Amino acid sequence: MAEISLKVDSAYPTDQGYGRVRLDPRSMELLGVAPGDIVHITGERTTAAKVWRSTTTDWNQEKVRIDKYTRANAGVSPGDRVTVSNIENEVPAVFVELTPPPEIPEQFLDGNNFDAAGVINFPISLGDILPIKTHLMGNPVIEFKVTALEPENACIISPKTEFEINDIAEFEGAKRITYEDIGGLKAELARVREMIELPIRHPELFETIGVEPPKGVLLYGPPGTGKTLIAKAVASESGANFYPIAGPEIISKYYGESEQKLREIFEEAEAKAPSV
Repeated sequence: MAEISLKVDSAYPTDQGYGRVRLDPRSMELLGVAPGDIVHITGERTTAAKVWRSTTTDWNQEKVRIDKYTRANAGVSPGDRVTVSNIENEVPAVFVELTPPPEIPEQFLDGNNFDAAGVINFPISLGDILPIKTHLMGNPVIEFKVTALEPENACIISPKTEFEINDIAEFEGAKRITYEDIGGLKAELARVREMIELPIRHPELFETIGVEPPKGVLLYGPPGTGKTLIAKAVASESGANFYPIAGPEIISKYYGESEQKLREIFEEAEAKAPSV
């Protein structure tokens, strides 16, 4: 089995939700794969993805472009390193059990709203988040979790794969705000990531050099410019819990009650650290 270590970068906008990874020709040659082959992506966990060729601007940079769903399945964020390995024997799935998020519309159970053709030849691993396109207004994509897979080493959905939807909605869905959801603001994102994401994901670096990491960042600007969206994206990509605090929600006419509400929020955030 051939494997290489590559740096993770964000996916092209057209690749979101298709289970694709973009590799340059040299990486594909080292792995012995071609466009359309399935590879394993290993970060905190291992998932499967389909190889596509990257654009010439990404060649010879030792990086792999991965969409937000595959990154979530591998437990990585942009800037992390992953191990990409070839799969010598691509085993098709015979049976897949999917667990829906609790807010799934009941209409989805109608077969006319399930785009089965959209998941044929889709790469799959046990425990993955599987984005399934629907024909429902307001719910173009619903994220399921793969809770059972036969055989367990299967890596691709075939036209003969049987599906079963688990009626126990224990899965909360991905609900991830990622950097791809933010248009522009590249300079602002880079600065915030350096100050917040790095200390959260790699606190040992600051402990080693004896430097106190930043505890907070002030974002200012007119309403609707993306301040809260940046905070949500950084928390999501860093694996931190996010606690939004709106002024009107904590203000009280009674003395000391506002302070008590703030204390409770910060105590919960501290108990579930890391938190933003």
